[in-house]
Amino acid sequence: MRPSTGDPTGREASGREMARRDATGREALYRFLALLVGLLLLIWLWQRLSSSLSPLVLPGPLTVWRSFLRLWQEGEILRQLGISLRRAVVGLSLAYGLALFLGILMHRSRLCYYLLQPWFDAVQMVPAVVWLIFAVLWFGIAREKTPIFVVFIVCLPVVQAQVREGLQAVPGELLDLAALEPLGFFGYARHVLLPALRPSLLSSATLGFSFAWRSVVFAEFVGSNSGLGYQLNKSYYNLATDEVFAWTAVLVLLMWLWQEVVVAGWRRKGHKAAGSRPEAVQG
Repeated sequence: MRPSTGDPTGREASGREMARRDATGREALYRFLALLVGLLLLIWLWQRLSSSLSPLVLPGPLTVWRSFLRLWQEGEILRQLGISLRRAVVGLSLAYGLALFLGILMHRSRLCYYLLQPWFDAVQMVPAVVWLIFAVLWFGIAREKTPIFVVFIVCLPVVQAQVREGLQAVPGELLDLAALEPLGFFGYARHVLLPALRPSLLSSATLGFSFAWRSVVFAEFVGSNSGLGYQLNKSYYNLATDEVFAWTAVLVLLMWLWQEVVVAGWRRKGHKAAGSRPEAVQG
């Protein structure tokens, strides 16, 4: 009887990959069905409650949908969404870059850590409404710098904390190897810390965007004349409750897309990269 010339290890790996894909597909289907059932249940309860309340208190789903379509056809949703997104991205980018630079500097210098860490803690302890008051006093109402500053100052300690945790998790063996060859600050950051920090940088980006989005809407609600937060404020004062719900739906939809499309895509790429690493071949 002739021995089999197949590769059992390759067949086992292929079988595991197919099983993993099937499990992933089933999980995605279950999540979609659960989301659909939950959404239908929410709309049903919403309709039942709105039928017994004034439209000023709780407009029905159909009324909110009509307001959403009207705002969309007028181009107002995309215009205001672009304004708020620009402010959130600019503020978060400034906070991200500064937190990364100072985090690496504090990791390398104990003196810098003792000097700067109390300031990060103090900034984090101050409520966002206080920073908004300062921003209005310093930059004025309806100025572009006001929401950007609020996003920056709120996200800075959040991103710095994520970077600090990631730096603390860098293997000591990697730092010992880097110490054998003298590197400058930027060389040390580029070749040693940044590759090891990739998971923490992803986590800080996702968490930072959540804080940035909430901060920019909050700042626009009080200190701006444009953006989604301002539209919420205007609809509230005009007693247009259906528009308040429509703008709220835009906010929720954007955050859902961020989590389910962008963040989930990054995670899938990370899992795929980890799964594609060649396993050690036993002799």
